[in-house]
Amino acid sequence: MDIRVPPKDGKPILIDSSTHNFEGFISTSLQTFLFPSEETKAQVIKDNPRASPDERNMKIFQTRDSLRVGVVLVVAFKIRDPDIALTKLGKEGIFPHIENIAFADMGKAIQANSAQEVLFSSQSKIDPLQDPSSLTIQDSVRKHLARDLEEYGIELLRLNIETLKVLDEEIAKKLSGQSVTSAEFTTKQATLVKEYDIKTTEARMRAETENIAVEQRNQAMLAEAQAKFEKSKREADALIIASEAQRKASEMQGEVFNKYPMLFELEMAKVKAQALRNTTIYITPQDMGNFFNSPMAIFSAMSNNNNSDQKGGTAAPVRK
Repeated sequence: MDIRVPPKDGKPILIDSSTHNFEGFISTSLQTFLFPSEETKAQVIKDNPRASPDERNMKIFQTRDSLRVGVVLVVAFKIRDPDIALTKLGKEGIFPHIENIAFADMGKAIQANSAQEVLFSSQSKIDPLQDPSSLTIQDSVRKHLARDLEEYGIELLRLNIETLKVLDEEIAKKLSGQSVTSAEFTTKQATLVKEYDIKTTEARMRAETENIAVEQRNQAMLAEAQAKFEKSKREADALIIASEAQRKASEMQGEVFNKYPMLFELEMAKVKAQALRNTTIYITPQDMGNFFNSPMAIFSAMSNNNNSDQKGGTAAPVRK
């Protein structure tokens, strides 16, 4: 078997062999079919001429609780690897194989569930990507069918349950009401869960915002305390430096006084004169001689002379 793929440049394929036998074309683009196919419906009528319209137009399965349900499927696919598909199935066996495998996987899924579970699963609107635990029968069948067809070079692009019907009308009405109630409950439950998640997220965001504000206030207080500490440290360092300078000055002054005692006596005389500047001294006649001979009298006389010279006057003599 020789499979020719259309050239990408659009040029025709030339066959120059006189013994070449052309079988036909097979499409590798997207194809969509409604199952049961017309061939399957015709076979049902042939096998059972008295089959009801539902039995003719739908594939019938039995649920876990022994209720009959009819199913119509929509399957979209494309042949990804023609070599594998034609080698394993042949040109005429591809579409029957897809139909048979699709209904086989659907039958397994329906037989594993009750009629109520089957109806509820077909009506569920929960997104399995957001809630993996909510995988429906349709999702389960699609997953298994895609894996089965992949072995034959066929890629499943879509599978939908077009129709799902409980054939017993009385039971169908009861189950439909229960399914609607259950679906409403599930929807409300999902809404409550989402509202809870939203409120939890908002509360977490508020807490994080408050924590950020508290942290910023703490950092500001810490920065202010650090600034005050640095200022106090600089002031203390300045006092230490001033005290150290004063101590060194005092040490140098002491060294000068030790080296030149007369400067020390002069400094002491200045201190005494400063202390006696505004002081009245009373001298008795007995101490008159001692006073005029003391360094204080001499210093006072020198001070008076200097003051008189500055004023342009003459110092008055000191009398005993």
